[in-house]
Amino acid sequence: MMDRNTFSLDGKTILVTGASSGIGRSIAIACSNVGATVILLGRNVDRLKQSMALLNSTGHSFYSIDLNNGDDVLKLCSNLSKIDGVVHSAGIVESQLFSFLKEDSLRRILDTNLIAPVMLSKHLIKKKKINKESSIVFISSISGPSGYIYRE
Repeated sequence: MMDRNTFSLDGKTILVTGASSGIGRSIAIACSNVGATVILLGRNVDRLKQSMALLNSTGHSFYSIDLNNGDDVLKLCSNLSKIDGVVHSAGIVESQLFSFLKEDSLRRILDTNLIAPVMLSKHLIKKKKINKESSIVFISSISGPSGYIYRE
């Protein structure tokens, strides 16, 4: 756990996408450990509940949402109170050979990893849900052999 004198989010509310597992879950836990109230976003309710159980303190909340569903994102943004930061860590990875690459797969990856978090940020800003001097952080991670591969 971080020393509260070094870094504190006391009194801050942080929204974390992809919080049901992996890096998103770890970020949500770290934020709660330094005093933040965390809003977890993810698609899997059971895993979101597991993440919630790992958070320090109380007052946290979660929403099961597919960030690619624009209507659900608008509804979420309308229902949220003001927040002090957003960490976009939701994402998908699919390994494919270039010669077998399918456009719909590439679009699904781009929609989830780029367009959805940008649009969520846009709506949060437009609806004035992000306090002044807040941060929006985009995280991308790929583990293992992945990406698009060219082989002859």
